[in-house]
Amino acid sequence: MALTLEPSYNLETVMRVRFRLPSGTPEPTTFPTLHPFWTLCHGMDGYELMAYVTGTEQLLTLWPDAEDVVIDEMRLNSYTYTETYPRPSWFTIQRNGEVV
Repeated sequence: MALTLEPSYNLETVMRVRFRLPSGTPEPTTFPTLHPFWTLCHGMDGYELMAYVTGTEQLLTLWPDAEDVVIDEMRLNSYTYTETYPRPSWFTIQRNGEVV
């Protein structure tokens, strides 16, 4: 399996979380976000997502209806991309005004 690490936005400490949205759409209240996220599945119970966020406050600002939040990893300073969770095509990182 291919594994790629990329430093986080402004080298912020982030955590990777999984959560459920009971209704609506999986899009965050603000897009694009500073950190990547993925929609894992959609079913009768809503959507399941995985996202990198700086904390639960940021999570609930972007997805106010988030439920069943599980923290997969804490205190990360990079994003991990795999074949299952590739780098989102919309996601760009800026440092000092430059896209990297």
